[in-house]
Amino acid sequence: MKRRINPFWVIYLIFIFLPLATIFTLITAIVTIIMSGLFGDSKWGYYPGKIWSNAMCFISFVKIRTIGHSLYDRNKSYIFGKSPKHIRYMAHLWMD
Repeated sequence: MKRRINPFWVIYLIFIFLPLATIFTLITAIVTIIMSGLFGDSKWGYYPGKIWSNAMCFISFVKIRTIGHSLYDRNKSYIFGKSPKHIRYMAHLWMD
Protein backbone atom coordinates (compact mmCIF):
# COMPACT_ATOMS: atom_id res chain seq x y z
CA MET A 1 0.00 0.00 0.00
CA LYS A 2 1.41 3.32 -1.03
CA ARG A 3 1.62 5.93 1.68
CA ARG A 4 0.12 9.34 0.95
CA ILE A 5 1.66 12.61 2.09
CA ASN A 6 -0.66 14.94 3.94
CA PRO A 7 -1.02 18.19 1.95
CA PHE A 8 -1.04 20.23 5.17
CA TRP A 9 2.37 18.81 6.02
CA VAL A 10 3.71 19.93 2.64
CA ILE A 11 2.33 23.43 3.18
CA TYR A 12 3.88 23.53 6.67
CA LEU A 13 7.18 22.26 5.28
CA ILE A 14 7.40 24.88 2.54
CA PHE A 15 6.00 27.96 4.27
CA ILE A 16 7.02 27.49 7.90
CA PHE A 17 9.72 24.85 8.39
CA LEU A 18 12.06 25.75 5.53
CA PRO A 19 12.20 29.50 6.29
CA LEU A 20 12.65 28.88 10.02
CA ALA A 21 15.30 26.22 9.41
CA THR A 22 17.18 28.54 7.07
CA ILE A 23 17.08 31.42 9.56
CA PHE A 24 18.08 29.20 12.51
CA THR A 25 20.95 27.72 10.49
CA LEU A 26 22.31 31.09 9.40
CA ILE A 27 22.07 32.58 12.89
CA THR A 28 23.74 29.51 14.41
CA ALA A 29 26.56 29.61 11.86
CA ILE A 30 27.21 33.33 12.36
CA VAL A 31 27.09 33.12 16.16
CA THR A 32 29.40 30.09 16.18
CA ILE A 33 31.94 31.70 13.86
CA ILE A 34 32.04 35.02 15.70
CA MET A 35 31.96 33.72 19.26
CA SER A 36 34.45 30.89 18.60
CA GLY A 37 36.87 33.43 17.22
CA LEU A 38 36.47 35.74 20.19
CA PHE A 39 36.18 33.34 23.12
CA GLY A 40 37.57 30.02 21.90
CA ASP A 41 35.79 27.00 20.57
CA SER A 42 35.51 24.87 23.71
CA LYS A 43 31.95 25.99 24.48
CA TRP A 44 31.02 28.08 21.47
CA GLY A 45 31.76 25.25 19.08
CA TYR A 46 29.34 22.94 20.89
CA TYR A 47 26.39 24.76 22.45
CA PRO A 48 25.07 26.71 19.44
CA GLY A 49 24.94 23.47 17.46
CA LYS A 50 23.21 21.71 20.32
CA ILE A 51 20.59 24.47 20.57
CA TRP A 52 20.19 24.41 16.77
CA SER A 53 19.60 20.64 16.71
CA ASN A 54 17.01 20.91 19.50
CA ALA A 55 15.25 23.70 17.59
CA MET A 56 15.23 21.63 14.38
CA CYS A 57 13.72 18.66 16.19
CA PHE A 58 11.11 20.91 17.80
CA ILE A 59 9.94 22.63 14.61
CA SER A 60 9.92 19.35 12.65
CA PHE A 61 7.87 17.61 15.37
CA VAL A 62 10.51 14.96 16.09
CA LYS A 63 10.22 13.54 19.58
CA ILE A 64 13.47 12.37 21.16
CA ARG A 65 13.46 10.32 24.33
CA THR A 66 16.56 8.85 25.89
CA ILE A 67 16.70 6.42 28.76
CA GLY A 68 19.47 4.79 30.74
CA HIS A 69 21.81 7.76 31.16
CA SER A 70 23.09 6.32 34.43
CA LEU A 71 24.33 3.18 32.66
CA TYR A 72 26.95 5.00 30.61
CA ASP A 73 30.40 5.96 31.82
CA ARG A 74 31.08 9.66 31.24
CA ASN A 75 34.79 8.97 30.62
CA LYS A 76 34.18 6.48 27.78
CA SER A 77 33.32 7.00 24.13
CA TYR A 78 30.39 5.15 22.59
CA ILE A 79 29.33 4.51 18.99
CA PHE A 80 25.66 3.72 18.38
CA GLY A 81 24.31 2.25 15.18
CA LYS A 82 21.17 0.59 13.88
CA SER A 83 22.63 -2.55 12.38
CA PRO A 84 25.85 -4.59 12.61
CA LYS A 85 26.84 -3.39 9.11
CA HIS A 86 26.44 0.23 10.22
CA ILE A 87 28.51 -0.42 13.36
CA ARG A 88 31.29 -2.09 11.34
CA TYR A 89 31.38 0.90 8.94
CA MET A 90 31.61 3.40 11.80
CA ALA A 91 34.29 1.32 13.52
CA HIS A 92 36.23 1.28 10.25
CA LEU A 93 36.05 5.07 10.02
CA TRP A 94 37.12 5.39 13.64
CA MET A 95 40.13 3.07 13.18
CA ASP A 96 41.53 4.92 10.14
